[in-house]
Amino acid sequence: MRLFTRSAIIAPTKAIIRAFTTPTPPAGSTYPYTLKWTSTETPLTAVSFSKISDPASSPPTVDTRVIGWINGPANTLPTPRNFTPNPRFEDFLHSVLKETVHTDVGWQAMAVNQKEGYMTVTDARVFTPWGRVADPEDLVGAVLLKNGKIVEGSYERMPAHRLVSTNGLFQLSETLHAKLIERLALLK
Repeated sequence: MRLFTRSAIIAPTKAIIRAFTTPTPPAGSTYPYTLKWTSTETPLTAVSFSKISDPASSPPTVDTRVIGWINGPANTLPTPRNFTPNPRFEDFLHSVLKETVHTDVGWQAMAVNQKEGYMTVTDARVFTPWGRVADPEDLVGAVLLKNGKIVEGSYERMPAHRLVSTNGLFQLSETLHAKLIERLALLK
């Protein structure tokens, strides 16, 4: 009978280092929804889901329909380095989610499984396995569950959520994205 074992420590021959910034993929190749780029009077380009006829000339005077600004030419996908979020859009996004997240069938199904407590609403730009918690920048908000149902109006936004992360621009489910586009269209 052996009371101990020996193992060798093998040093890796090559180290793989992953940078926090990734090369920008070709425009439209990774984002499932249509984006519009609008030139401004500054070096910034406004990014939105619809064409903005009179874009804001600088970040302080903004249009709620503008997701944010890219420091670069049109058709450049947003990255954490080149993107400035629009706080008015962020507030609008979370108000739409507060009013509509309980109607999304995907989140309703998750609520049935969890039954009680708080459930985090995660950004669809990354896959988060059941029972796991996403990175803080990918936690959009949280909702209260009672008897396997989302309590209407219980949505609370997570302040650590980022519209753009190293994983790309935020993504909602098809249902919630459609609701957001519908509400944005009413602002015209």
